[in-house]
Amino acid sequence: MVGVGFEPLSRRIGVEVKELNPGAPIAEENAAILRQLLDEYGLLLFRDVHVDADAHVALMSIFGPVCSEFADGRLHTQMSTVEAETDWTVHRLPFHQDGANTPHQHVVNSLYALDIDTTAAVPTHFASCKGAVDDLEAEERDYLAGLTAVHAQSLEARLKEDNQRARLDLMAEEPSIESFPRTRHPVLKRHPRTGKPLLFVTELQTSHVEGVSIDESERIIQRAYRLLFAPENCHVHHWRPRDLLVWDNFMLQHARARPIPGSRRTLRRVIVNPVHGSVPSTKGQAAVVGAIPSKEAVL
Repeated sequence: MVGVGFEPLSRRIGVEVKELNPGAPIAEENAAILRQLLDEYGLLLFRDVHVDADAHVALMSIFGPVCSEFADGRLHTQMSTVEAETDWTVHRLPFHQDGANTPHQHVVNSLYALDIDTTAAVPTHFASCKGAVDDLEAEERDYLAGLTAVHAQSLEARLKEDNQRARLDLMAEEPSIESFPRTRHPVLKRHPRTGKPLLFVTELQTSHVEGVSIDESERIIQRAYRLLFAPENCHVHHWRPRDLLVWDNFMLQHARARPIPGSRRTLRRVIVNPVHGSVPSTKGQAAVVGAIPSKEAVL
């Protein structure tokens, strides 16, 4: 690969990209290499690099349309334990994929370390939806290939101390779509770019599996958790100043422990999403997209 060196971070997740300055314009040849690395490894790490906001946005644009999360059209967000622009930064975040409870989840995410207390800043954890499929027994693949799960998230949960999974199947009355934005995904879902199968069950957003009993739904979800969050299927990133992480929001889930009070952890976020603006809530359950039609498709 001309112009780009890289070194694997773990057996299943991530590479550290070397010999490339992400703060400078990226030649198309190198952009193609970065896209290839992202499709293969799911996560790109650039260590000790200076990347201002404009360069950060320019880098992410090689992966697709950069999305604004603000009405003013600004293309970057500050995630900070000191001066937060969002309230997600003060509580534990279970494993999730940004926007998986909507029809338009983010495609590629990125974080750049602006200010990090290396002695106390909590790390970011990643789990591979692609790797978990590799650990399924053939019979499990056949079974899961025909199932669909509901993914939901309470808009009020972010204000609470603990962000908990919403169990719509246990609620006496189904909540409104406005209070619990939700959509449906196949339990085994095709990656939209690579076509590779993914185990699409998250710790935060997967409410239940449709068409089976409550007990069977929970058995399926807990089995998925054991595969997804097994140590060999995960990678932990310990932040240093000027780290830049770019990851595939379909292939990987991410999580973060509750920040230590008083610790400094300020990150700049830039995301890729073809839907411009904040990820919209749905006005009804979306069609199941990316479904795997037959057992042959996942073998």
